[in-house]
Amino acid sequence: MPEPLEGNSLRIEKQAFVDITKDPKTLKCRKSPGIKGKDPDEDTLVSLDNGKVVTVKDGPIEKDSHAWWKVEPLRHEPCWAAESDSNERLLTPLVPTWTGPPPEMSNCPNELGKHPEIDIHEQWMFDEINDFREKNGLLRLKWDARLNTAADWFSGSSYTGSHEDSLGNHIDTRVKCFGFQFGATEVLSNTSDKSHEGVEYAFHWWSVVSHAHREQLLKPNVRLIGIGHSQNSPDASYEWVWVVTLGPFP
Repeated sequence: MPEPLEGNSLRIEKQAFVDITKDPKTLKCRKSPGIKGKDPDEDTLVSLDNGKVVTVKDGPIEKDSHAWWKVEPLRHEPCWAAESDSNERLLTPLVPTWTGPPPEMSNCPNELGKHPEIDIHEQWMFDEINDFREKNGLLRLKWDARLNTAADWFSGSSYTGSHEDSLGNHIDTRVKCFGFQFGATEVLSNTSDKSHEGVEYAFHWWSVVSHAHREQLLKPNVRLIGIGHSQNSPDASYEWVWVVTLGPFP
């Protein structure tokens, strides 16, 4: 059995995302491990675009000089994908590595949010934001586990309608609490729209209705993204809170 790649490695029952820098930026997910002696069209169950999130179910299995993992894309049957090719990693872990705030920071959360994993609605938001940026001549964004963790925690932290969280922190301090040291920005939305947990309402508000939020989504210097959403308490005036956190490459 091959050793996982050095650095962050894939883990069973944890999420990863397609992360390819060269064209075509899609990953063939196959019926079984290996590529030799197979018709690629017949063997491919689904082609996964960059940024698509999967859950690792089994592996690695060594076949044809690649380490293969059985993965389950959101709303799709499991299939087999190579972790890397000869030039680059193809699947990158999307696993919170946070074990607590930096020792020099005292006013930070002491636990993760309730829903740190990406779900189908957050994947939809990710795809829509990236398509929106691409249509406006900007680079697509890449998932970042630290920004995901910060966004997820904030969306469920007794949100009151402002960018200040329940501990009195704003975005720059909050992302540092979760290990992101490079400055960030965020957009927020709260909605009582029950359709698809409010995701379409939130994106429409940010991209069409609010000029200020549109500018945030179209910042040319951001490269990384985290997304979180949570259901509010039953007595709140709105049901869903959406948070998108944006940051530059370190």
